[in-house]
Amino acid sequence: MKVYIVSEQALEGSRDSEDAHFSFDGQPKCGGCNWEQGRLFVLADSQEEADAIYLSGDGGLCGDCFADLLQDCGYEIRQ
Repeated sequence: MKVYIVSEQALEGSRDSEDAHFSFDGQPKCGGCNWEQGRLFVLADSQEEADAIYLSGDGGLCGDCFADLLQDCGYEIRQ
């Protein structure tokens, strides 16, 4: 598995579907904190899988929530 950034194509495709993970002004929202974000991260085996996970509503975390996920999995985050 690798970390992928949700592609612009997936964001655009989801924006047109009035999906719940977008705000009223069309900005993508983090699947963890629900804040509007410009970049969302997904753990996947390929970019296509990452986009599919995001489009299904099962992934797409902001940097802070993604770091929290890594810590919850036992990784150490250092400054």
